[in-house]
Amino acid sequence: MSLISQEAHAYSERDLSNFIKNRELPRHRWLEFKEGFSAELVQVAISEAKCKRPRILDPFSGSGTTVVEAARLGSKATAIEVNPFLYDITSAKCHPWMEDTSKLSIWRDRFLKGACIEERSPLEGQSTFTEDAGVDKWIFNTSVLRGYTALSTAVEGIDASWNTAMKVASLSALMD
Repeated sequence: MSLISQEAHAYSERDLSNFIKNRELPRHRWLEFKEGFSAELVQVAISEAKCKRPRILDPFSGSGTTVVEAARLGSKATAIEVNPFLYDITSAKCHPWMEDTSKLSIWRDRFLKGACIEERSPLEGQSTFTEDAGVDKWIFNTSVLRGYTALSTAVEGIDASWNTAMKVASLSALMD
């Protein structure tokens, strides 16, 4: 067996290429991302980099595994994501939590009020976000997308530092 195939075999047995190991990890477990990979994969890549603290660019950040782990390990990272839902997830995971929770009850009350309605989303019919004529697969069913839009509208203006994280929490609840 060649050196390259031995290394590939060693990595494949560690189950680094899927999200399963992240289900129990802080921040990563907020929303399961089936297309995601393990935080350990990022840890291994950074530890094997030629420089001590590499600068990382993740042009398809998905749920933010790379930038969260890079920050945790002391590396600087830049994430780019075109999907607004995944962008929100990554932003929420990377945002430092505020100690001031005084507005949490206001957010909860608006959230619960918004949970009873659906609001048409501007993303309906765009790309593969929702069901549309001629589209065989989509990311969110119409009800989930409309529920997310209603909840996002309900919590606007409460406290910008909490909004993204709370939107992610609501999306996670809607997906379940």
